Amino acid sequence: MSHSKTPNELINRKKQREQLQDLLDNKIISPQRLATAEIKPFIGIEYYGIGGIGKTRFLEEVKIQCRERKLPFAVGDFFAPSSQNPDAALLDILIRVCDQYDHYFSTASARSVLPDSLNIKDSNQQAALINQFRRQLAQAFQDFPLILMLDSTETCSDELFNLLGNELIMPLVTEALVPQMVLFLAGRGPRVIESQWPRNFLRNTQSEHLDPLSYDDTEDYLDKLPTKVSYRPATKAIHAISNGHPYSTETLATLLDDLNIKPAQVEHNRQRMAEQLYKEVIQRYILAGAPAWVLPLIELACVPRHFDAQTLASLESNFNAALYPATEVQYYIARIVDLQRCPLSLVFAGKSTPAYELEPTLRKLLHTAQAILDPAKTAAVHNYNQRLLRERLGTGSPPSPATSLEIIYHVTNAKAILQEEPNQAAIDELQSLLNLQFQPRESRYPSEIRLLRDLLAQDREIAEILGGSQVQNLLKIIDDFIN
Repeated sequence: MSHSKTPNELINRKKQREQLQDLLDNKIISPQRLATAEIKPFIGIEYYGIGGIGKTRFLEEVKIQCRERKLPFAVGDFFAPSSQNPDAALLDILIRVCDQYDHYFSTASARSVLPDSLNIKDSNQQAALINQFRRQLAQAFQDFPLILMLDSTETCSDELFNLLGNELIMPLVTEALVPQMVLFLAGRGPRVIESQWPRNFLRNTQSEHLDPLSYDDTEDYLDKLPTKVSYRPATKAIHAISNGHPYSTETLATLLDDLNIKPAQVEHNRQRMAEQLYKEVIQRYILAGAPAWVLPLIELACVPRHFDAQTLASLESNFNAALYPATEVQYYIARIVDLQRCPLSLVFAGKSTPAYELEPTLRKLLHTAQAILDPAKTAAVHNYNQRLLRERLGTGSPPSPATSLEIIYHVTNAKAILQEEPNQAAIDELQSLLNLQFQPRESRYPSEIRLLRDLLAQDREIAEILGGSQVQNLLKIIDDFIN
């Protein structure tokens, strides 16, 4: 399974707001210009990311903006269906949509078209129900775009998701039952691009992976939280642990407030904050309902930025052998597939080699917590990954700038976690890699060295550890080596 977006292509809050503004002002029709507007009949946009990243909150912003523009909308939330019977899932989501759009129209209740129960295996009854519901929607929205928001899409089965797209939404567009169909989706992973929906729907749906709050956004967010004191002055200490993840930021501020910890004392409570982040946010919230094997595995997978099944098997056998004695690569191939699927959506297929990457915000949250709670083990895992990468370089093999970069990443992290000097370690490692792997006299190698330089210059995580000035020193070492 692959996703259209790698975790490196994240959309920040500013871009989100600009995107929504452009959509509502320029691409969604209004009744006043219904007859003259040149429009796309279908527009879809789905926002995805781990729990607590702000997906539902963004849908709330969409609702506010729609109300300001007097654009009616309907909402369906797949979370916690009223019936645990899978056969009633279709009826349940249609009722939720009814409950929303009935509020905006004085027409006869949409619930009147819905039976009290539905056997979804009865295809004739199902088709009749969907057709009747489509007509009801068309009647209500004949002078408006149909703006539909679907939340918690990760809990929707593939069968129901494809049914809604192909049997409910598609005819509304292809039969021109509504003047325009606009679909907002929010979930832990992309669904439309992984679905069996029509190709034109796939082409006209943007899939956006949400970025955590920036430092400035975190500062403003802390100021608005309903705590007894404002923790805005402690933004640096809180952001260093929450990594800008909104729910983590809120949870940490609440903890500090409950303990009556003043902003000036926050830096001295890193251990407490890391414990809260690990237990309340990662274990009980983000991984709620996940199988027991997930947490021990991703605790190791969060250390390398890229991994494959062989890497996971090697890490498990060295660090979690008592928990998971399985060493067969096939076992970890299956686990990677499980981590990619909904409802987990914790692993993405990236562009690097090895190919897989843990969801980036979760990776940073988990790595931060472990580095504080168990620094010795976390540093040991970094050092072990460095050795694995060195083995892959091989003797006399072509240079690998990406692998060299990851070795520098692991070396600097291990030193920083143990509160040792990472700067000199980065210099020593870079010089060693250059001397061992690159021969500048050979014409093919300077381009590889320049690629390593470009990768290093763009690496934000290494810059966070070393600081911008030290990265510039590393780049100068490369320049001097080339010349």
